[in-house]
Amino acid sequence: MDDFLKVISDVLSEIFEGIFIPILEFFLKNVLDALTDAVKNALAALLYWLFTSLLSMVDFMVKIFDFFSGSEDVVYTIPNKKEEALSVLELFFKINGIQKAFLVITCLAVGLSFIFTIYAVAKSTSDMALEDKNPIGKVLGSALKCCFTFMLVPFLCIFMLKISTIVLDGIETALSVRTQSTYESMTSNNVSLATILWLSSSMNAAKNTEYNISSAPDRASFKDYIRSAFYNGNSSWKYGSKDVENNFEYKKFNYGIGFVSCIFLIIMLMASILLFIRRLFEIVILYLTSPLFVSTMPLDGGSMFCQWKDLFIAKFFSAFGCVFSIRLYVMFIPIFADGTINLYPTNAEVSYFLLTLFLIGGAYAVYKTHHIPLMILNPQAAAAAEQSAGTMLSTARMAAGVAGKAKRAAKMRMR
Repeated sequence: MDDFLKVISDVLSEIFEGIFIPILEFFLKNVLDALTDAVKNALAALLYWLFTSLLSMVDFMVKIFDFFSGSEDVVYTIPNKKEEALSVLELFFKINGIQKAFLVITCLAVGLSFIFTIYAVAKSTSDMALEDKNPIGKVLGSALKCCFTFMLVPFLCIFMLKISTIVLDGIETALSVRTQSTYESMTSNNVSLATILWLSSSMNAAKNTEYNISSAPDRASFKDYIRSAFYNGNSSWKYGSKDVENNFEYKKFNYGIGFVSCIFLIIMLMASILLFIRRLFEIVILYLTSPLFVSTMPLDGGSMFCQWKDLFIAKFFSAFGCVFSIRLYVMFIPIFADGTINLYPTNAEVSYFLLTLFLIGGAYAVYKTHHIPLMILNPQAAAAAEQSAGTMLSTARMAAGVAGKAKRAAKMRMR
């Protein structure tokens, strides 16, 4: 009996080890491999969705900057008049509420100037009796200059506005950038900032390895057989695009450089936008308060007004420092991306990394150039602005985070 049980046990062991264990190992191996691949593909798809969402935010930031930089006109319907196409800065000066406020403040300042003139004349009379200084003629001359300046300030502001428009048009012509919006200028050169970042991250993600720089550095480029449609805008890199699914593997994109580049660019562009908005309000505040500085001319001979004038001119031109730099930035993007410049000929991967680095550095330069005109025209104001730039950058980080959350919330509601 024991021998019989032993034989059965041996037979069952042989059957289990020879048949069932290999089948079980094969089944588990394939199931685990399939599950692992499924998890990897899901994570890769999630990363790609996040990456393209950030790329969309980059293009969105460019459009917003385009609006605030004045490249896109604002349509303003003046009451009882026809519509006017204006830049954002022109709009601030054209709004009826601003014009009425300026008129009221001017009337108040005229009254103050009469009071200051009477006080200055009385003080001049007493001073003349003692030391014969600050004669009445000088006070009356300052009062007359004050009246003339009340009329001059609005014309000065309009003149500055027109000069800035002419300068912007001249810069645009000199840089051979088409007279259209910043975003359209980017896409009219067949490549946008977000597309370049996407292309740089895709250089080793093609399913056909003949178009990856790791295996074929001489063949792979932004304009190769697979990527040319994306470069020209004929194919979309958005999540869910069949062109991407058919030609690229989500898990092989360089997400490290892609995420860092997108986040940095979003923060820099947001900071530049916030600084530009701040300058717009500073210019409007200086414009509205200008009559009050003019009214002090009978007392101080115009020293307060000279300080206002210097600060106004500095703030006005510094507001366009970022506009000049963004147009330079727009001009250089297609030049670096069209393949005519090879930054590092001996290593294609390093070359594309340097291209991404140039894009990031250019965005940082756009942010920093706000203060260059201000440093030349008013160094003290530039120093104060530089100190507040750190706070503005922190605000930009918070704003970028809020914008991302709002975008995700909107997508969830749409679903």
